[in-house]
Amino acid sequence: MLTINQQQNEFNFSQEPISAQLARRLGEAADGFRDGQYHYFLTKPEFPFDLISAQGSYNVEEALHNARTLLSEKNRAIEGAESQFILAGPFKTTVESGLAIDFDHIELRYIKGEVAVREDIVGKDVDAIVLSLSALDKFFLPYYARLYGAEKAADLRQKVAIDLSNGKVCKHDGITITNTTGFLQ
Repeated sequence: MLTINQQQNEFNFSQEPISAQLARRLGEAADGFRDGQYHYFLTKPEFPFDLISAQGSYNVEEALHNARTLLSEKNRAIEGAESQFILAGPFKTTVESGLAIDFDHIELRYIKGEVAVREDIVGKDVDAIVLSLSALDKFFLPYYARLYGAEKAADLRQKVAIDLSNGKVCKHDGITITNTTGFLQ
């Protein structure tokens, strides 16, 4: 796995082999940010990886500090070496060309007739909202099947179907799909 040693402002990488599936997953997660910052991820070395993004920064040392702090917190809460997270990065993302919308949150208002029957608020970490299984099937499942395999994609579809039938809005936060309560049922 990727380990990082800092010597005189240079980073030296020593690697134990990682699976192509984990490399693909890390690359996809980093590419989702497109904010010009350095990003590190906490991951478990084995599928399904349980990827967690540490707070990115324009300063690579600050990004590394954020990641090490999060890594320490997460691993302290977990017993057993097999379930420990490891650190992967840094990934330097490029700024997305095109217009970016600057916002604090998104308010979804559902109108029936002339009356708002429901409202949801999602944060600025959201880059897509799933309102139907049709949208999930067309836009998300091919991506998830490529990253995780057909079985995991089918499991995700089943969880989203349950959440949508229970009136929960599902969202993609740059790393995975969750519902407005923060997790899939």
